[in-house]
Amino acid sequence: MGGALAVDTAAVTGLADRVIATCLLDPTRPGIAAAIVRSPWIARLGLPLLQFARGPAAKPRIPFRVLTPMSAISNDPGLSHAVLTDPCGGGGAMPVGWYRSFLEAGPAIPPEQYQGPPVVLLHPAEDRWTMPELSLDYLGRLRGKTRVVMLPGCGHFPLEEPGFQVLLDEVSDEIEQLLDDQRRGS
Repeated sequence: MGGALAVDTAAVTGLADRVIATCLLDPTRPGIAAAIVRSPWIARLGLPLLQFARGPAAKPRIPFRVLTPMSAISNDPGLSHAVLTDPCGGGGAMPVGWYRSFLEAGPAIPPEQYQGPPVVLLHPAEDRWTMPELSLDYLGRLRGKTRVVMLPGCGHFPLEEPGFQVLLDEVSDEIEQLLDDQRRGS
């Protein structure tokens, strides 16, 4: 969700020189919502019911772990446990209406009409939550310059090696490239 929000922000504000994301999702695309929930029955039965989450019905809170595969946040069991037990993170909950609005809201600007800065996708190669093909679909729809780098050994929260070092190196290279461009006045 953060990657798509970064693309939206760059497209709408014009204030970014580059977007670097680890995941890009458009939950309004067919099959995307079903691919990111915890189990097939949630996709078949629970997600259609979210359309009725309005007014008072939108207020009850549902823990993230009920709808999403939070245990797949990392391929490191210790990190997954830390995230799952953090009440401000994966151990938290959001109102039913938040889930509805997330799944109903598409990109601020359709990817096919994107005119923002280059987008670099640094996707975890071993992401068991948002499979790389989900992000690659979004990236492939974007107009303009894009680049993809897979992070070897990384799960959704890309802190595992060797991919974490690849992520750090790629971000550093992008920053250096931007600084070089600014020094050259381009």
